[in-house]
Amino acid sequence: MQRQQEAAHADRRRLARAVAAALAASLSCPPLAAQDPPAEPKPPQAMGQGGAQDLATLPDIRSINGVDYLSGGIGIDESRAIHAAASRWPLQITMAEISNGRAVWIGAADVRIRDARSRAVLEFRSDGPLALVRLDPGRYTVEARFNGVALKRDVVIVTGTPQRVMIIWKYLLR
Repeated sequence: MQRQQEAAHADRRRLARAVAAALAASLSCPPLAAQDPPAEPKPPQAMGQGGAQDLATLPDIRSINGVDYLSGGIGIDESRAIHAAASRWPLQITMAEISNGRAVWIGAADVRIRDARSRAVLEFRSDGPLALVRLDPGRYTVEARFNGVALKRDVVIVTGTPQRVMIIWKYLLR
């Protein structure tokens, strides 16, 4: 019985370390591409060509119910362009999963954003690990579903203060 408890405790520690590493990596640099592990951060001048060239690689902006969004981040140019544009959008969503002890960027998650009255203001399927959303100020719940598992994060949008929501699916180590 004690060995089982020790093994379970060791598994929880490994999972906690993997989650901490994923969060630290995603906060320090943009995701590079789906299925790539987080990379070392690069100084801003080394990221992309800068300016208009980065914006040229942004995914198309779409609009549903009057809410603009873009989704992508597959490939280094696109992920860098989204990262560079994020400061001009009220909400950035980053999605990853912890698999075999490492962070893996994901795409094709079903994303739903609800307002404070639980009304769905936006629903879309992500085209990569990053999404930028132009929301009015207020309280929202971001829900993302991947591989049948839904995760929720609450966020408050304030004018002029971009918010970042990290959604990380964690699977128990076996």
